[in-house]
Amino acid sequence: RSLAKDAPVTTVAVTTTVTADASIVPPLKVRVLSKNLEIVADSTSAGGVNAVAAGTSKLNEPVCLGLEVRMRAKHTLERKGELEDKCVEQAAFLADRDAEIVHLKSLLSLKEAEAVEAIRLCGQLTIVEAADVAKGGELRDLKEKNFALEGE
Repeated sequence: RSLAKDAPVTTVAVTTTVTADASIVPPLKVRVLSKNLEIVADSTSAGGVNAVAAGTSKLNEPVCLGLEVRMRAKHTLERKGELEDKCVEQAAFLADRDAEIVHLKSLLSLKEAEAVEAIRLCGQLTIVEAADVAKGGELRDLKEKNFALEGE
């Protein structure tokens, strides 16, 4: 059996509210059920208790808990800032991407307009070539008539 006394059990009730501005955090309402807390460490030798560690001390629980809450609030605000920065980066990335999409769509529209114009010109060329063939045949027929008339 150990020579060290059993440490009393302490129950602490804490209510935490996280706000965006740590300067407006209201003071904590902490109720400590046992004010005399004993801190007992393991023995440093096989038959005794470390005299420095085995003493009764009154811990200032509200200060420790207040510090912890402030640290958590600070960490939460830092994390929020990191997430907001990441959100801004993503928004900028998406804006750049949207601008690139608009640019590519305009290039596509230009290419489509060029394709429509090329198709129209091909149609006109086909009509002109057909007319040329017809006129060539008509010219040949007229030359034959002319030759026949001159030979009479």
